[in-house]
Amino acid sequence: MGIPVASWGTNPTVAEALISHLQPEFEVVHVALGTEAALSELPTLASGDVNVTPSSGLGTNVGVDVDARKAPKAIILGGGLVKDDIEKLKENLTTAAPDVKTVPITQADIDKYLDSTQPEIFAIAKALKANLTAALQG
Repeated sequence: MGIPVASWGTNPTVAEALISHLQPEFEVVHVALGTEAALSELPTLASGDVNVTPSSGLGTNVGVDVDARKAPKAIILGGGLVKDDIEKLKENLTTAAPDVKTVPITQADIDKYLDSTQPEIFAIAKALKANLTAALQG
């Protein structure tokens, strides 16, 4: 599997699709849907506490023994999130897991990869792969 990442977004359909479309480079280990889940689950998981299970039921950490679970190297920040909530997460990560990167995705990022012959999820995945690679190398 690829580099472990977590995702915070609002759309479970997009989250499910990204789990497969980001492979093999990235492994989505945990998906947080909603602010409450993100703020309570992601800093703890990012700190290395893999006992946290995704309340969304999405991610490769679901349904596996604790020994097989992984902490993320980066957290994807999906579209539709509130800026103040993102700042709260970043503050919590500064304390809990300062080396874990937050990686936003914007419509401008997606637009670079849009192709009328493919569904938008392919453009989202390509943009995220580029953003994740840049963040983790930087």
